[in-house]
Amino acid sequence: MAVEGVSWVPRLTRVLERVQHTADTVSLKLDLSLNHQPGQFVQVSVPGVGEIPLSVASFPGDRLMITFRRVGRVTAALYGLGVGDSIGVRGPFGRGFPLEGGDVLLVAGGMGLPPIRSALGSILRERDRFGTVQLLYGARRPSLLLYREEYDAWRRGDVVVSLIVDEAEDGWRGRVGVVTELFDELEVGSDATVLVCGPEIMMKFVGRGLLKMGFDPKRIYMSMERHMKCGVGLCGHCNIGPYYVCRDGPVFDFETLRNIPESGVI
Repeated sequence: MAVEGVSWVPRLTRVLERVQHTADTVSLKLDLSLNHQPGQFVQVSVPGVGEIPLSVASFPGDRLMITFRRVGRVTAALYGLGVGDSIGVRGPFGRGFPLEGGDVLLVAGGMGLPPIRSALGSILRERDRFGTVQLLYGARRPSLLLYREEYDAWRRGDVVVSLIVDEAEDGWRGRVGVVTELFDELEVGSDATVLVCGPEIMMKFVGRGLLKMGFDPKRIYMSMERHMKCGVGLCGHCNIGPYYVCRDGPVFDFETLRNIPESGVI
């Protein structure tokens, strides 16, 4: 297993494990460990097909894991890979989530859970540095919830896990609605650090709701998704206002984002 820092050119690495989460969503664990911060991303390439940015889902120091949904040409090629196949990886790039201790609220929607999982892994490894830790996670349907086999381990790590879905399915006994409806279950105070990742419309209402509850916008950190083609702020594809998401983000505080109309979260 190779342990690497930042790489500007793709490094070939092998798939060690493939985990099927839903009908179109998988995780690939790779034979590579990066010195990454939770919230950073990597550029993943399939030779002869193309390259895309993906959040790092693994815990820092572990073998790199990426989680993705089959939605385009590159993700379709990645979806078709099996154990032993090779892919290219550049990175890690960008700025991650700050994890300074104290109470932490993590809010994720749909495919926004992978970088939040990485942050949660860092928290669990230094659990005594943190106070109350709570995860609010929403998905369209129960069958689309990611990492379901890990929730009990997170709870054993003294993490409050609150789930909600847009539409119930047979056997679902949990809550139905949008993730902001879980605010009535909050066990953290308004001085908590908040980490958010999900669709922009979800993050917009999460930010607005937390502001109404007295949370500091400078302590609400959101992970933005843009087409980060180069990863180093040169191509200009991912700019929002005066910032490049790949270089200045993908994690920004809400105070910064709510002053940028192009962010989509105001």
